Amino acid sequence: LSLNDLGVSFSTLPTVLATFCFNYRHVGFNACLVQMFFIHIFSFMESGILLAMSFDRFVAIRDPLHYATILTHSAMAKVGSAILVRAVLLNLPGPILLRQLLFPQISVLSHCYCLHCDLVGLACSDTQVNSLVGLVSILFSLG
Repeated sequence: LSLNDLGVSFSTLPTVLATFCFNYRHVGFNACLVQMFFIHIFSFMESGILLAMSFDRFVAIRDPLHYATILTHSAMAKVGSAILVRAVLLNLPGPILLRQLLFPQISVLSHCYCLHCDLVGLACSDTQVNSLVGLVSILFSLG
């Protein structure tokens, strides 16, 4: 969980430093998409890690004598792989669909880092599909 939090911090670090330390307010569109991808990947992974931790504690409390046979190293590796695959699959459509939208030449984000909802709000073309994909992604991730 702490490595996941470091991942979120490191994915926002370049633009935060550029904005606050060097007063450089330009972020390229592709860099913004990459940053958005990693921010959302780590956010989705966090919910999966918390779910895996709660399942671990559930097994430890409910079946303490069988804990080592239920949660083996290979089972935990499969859970970790499933968390990573889930995060990538839930996040992959966002940047792909955003690449197809039209944006104005000068855009100002509401944060010093890029988020899906900010980029959809700046688009000049129809964003219904992007908004729906973002909503479905959030529902599958958090709810």
